[in-house]
Amino acid sequence: MFPELRKKFKYVGIETTTICNTDCFCCPRKNAYELSWQTMHMDLFEKIIMDIYENHDVERSIRFGGMGDPSCDKHLIKRLKFVKKMRQN
Repeated sequence: MFPELRKKFKYVGIETTTICNTDCFCCPRKNAYELSWQTMHMDLFEKIIMDIYENHDVERSIRFGGMGDPSCDKHLIKRLKFVKKMRQN
């Protein structure tokens, strides 16, 4: 649509969950992280990923992470398959 606005990224990070099942002594989430534990809706995730791939170039990968542990995301496998499908298009 607007090629001049298209950006190129090496990596894009996305936090799909704030859930974490570890108790690291150095983690700030006990004292400084005020968000409740939740997981991003799949519809929102798909919208974000489609927007990224339709409007920008991702050189290497989409990274899952943030304050939550991606392996605690109940939709992780579906999300990975969706990103792979979008990358192939």
